[in-house]
Amino acid sequence: MDEFLREINAAIFWQYIRNYQYENNMQVTVTNETIIIKTAYSYSEINAYDQQIFEFKVSNTYSHEDEFYLHFQMKNMKHALELFEEMLEIIGTLVNKPKTKVLLCCSGGLTTGFFAMKLNESVKILQKDYLFEAVAFDQLSTVAKDYDVILLAPQISYQHATVQEQFPNKIVLKIPTRVFAKYDTSKMLNLIEKTQIKEYRKKHEVLTLGEITRKHGEILTLALIRNSVRIHIGYRLFGRDNEILEDGEIIKTYLTVDDICDVIDTMMLKHKHIDAIAIATPGIINNGIVDTMKIEGMVDGTDIKDALNKHYRQKIILCNDVNSVAVGYHACQNNYHNISVIFQPVGTNAGIGNIINDQLHVGNNSLSGEVQFMPLKLSKSRFELNKTAEGTIELLTQEVLLCIVTVAPELIVICNVLFDLDELKNELLKYLPKDYCPKITKIDYLQDYSFIGSFILAIRECGDDK
Repeated sequence: MDEFLREINAAIFWQYIRNYQYENNMQVTVTNETIIIKTAYSYSEINAYDQQIFEFKVSNTYSHEDEFYLHFQMKNMKHALELFEEMLEIIGTLVNKPKTKVLLCCSGGLTTGFFAMKLNESVKILQKDYLFEAVAFDQLSTVAKDYDVILLAPQISYQHATVQEQFPNKIVLKIPTRVFAKYDTSKMLNLIEKTQIKEYRKKHEVLTLGEITRKHGEILTLALIRNSVRIHIGYRLFGRDNEILEDGEIIKTYLTVDDICDVIDTMMLKHKHIDAIAIATPGIINNGIVDTMKIEGMVDGTDIKDALNKHYRQKIILCNDVNSVAVGYHACQNNYHNISVIFQPVGTNAGIGNIINDQLHVGNNSLSGEVQFMPLKLSKSRFELNKTAEGTIELLTQEVLLCIVTVAPELIVICNVLFDLDELKNELLKYLPKDYCPKITKIDYLQDYSFIGSFILAIRECGDDK
């Protein structure tokens, strides 16, 4: 966009949102460079900066989490207005106090169902913001993601450690036997209230990058990640000496190519010497077109590379997310030359990234590791199995065996929240002699490995062009 037109559009947009008729339940404060929007359970800011850059942020004051965050340079009015409307939609969901959702669980769901009813009656009288529901244990893995607290009845309290491991970001409590026997709602509520109800952010080790001797310029890496609620665009800028110059994350409800451009534009305004842009995304990448197999909220069937090449002179590198993790993991260790990385998310297809003789293997049409096309012998559909711990073991057993008989890696790395490593190893021994089973390890966090892998792939591709 012409600089003159950009300034005019930015000025018009700023006046529009300053004078916007916000809902009555939104308390709005307007200054020269900031608009602050408060509701009962949210705090939001819109900031205007030099070079026609705008920043939108929505924070949940109840959970102390960011619900929405982005920054962009004015390019066209339509896109800016769409982002503003998306922000208002998020704020609108935070007008009323969110209820703490508590899931009671027993072997069949009947006795906990009665207790849940009694608890709901109590919190209604006491005007407490809780919602109690009950479920049978065999359905827990399918529905637990929608709850803040999980309560286990005495007859299944022995499962506490397993459930806590499966859901590390949930509060998992045992219902005391006396409380359950008497349906003592008062003591149960006291027990819950004494427990801090907030998401546990799992710490992950700081990754160190092996020595890179090939010269390179500044490289911007983006990692596109979809969870059950939001789209996260992580970004990290590496300098000429492999140092991290900038690191951050954008949070949205859905993703467009314009959103990717917003991140790139903002970074390029702050850093004038970016030579390459590497983007790791779910899906099959073939000649610049990303096929995400209809993952909700993600860019699908679009020639992202062509779209970005029309806007930027920098080299554009696209890579599959699991392939980038495989390259990143390989770079952070020195003991293994053949590695398979399996990412088995809950509710969607798995992906496998293979390192063979220290090199990433993608194959014809980039189909290497696309296990979704394998006719695995399964008791149920993949999407049913990957929602439970037992089903996930069945899936992973097949996927690990596939890696062993095709790639024969020295190390298999698995990212999945539901499976037990020892249980998987025991299941594999039903099919393979112990001496033929490779080392298997588990990781909980992918993004750092994805950044490093994308960075390395960008260096290689830029070097190959010279």
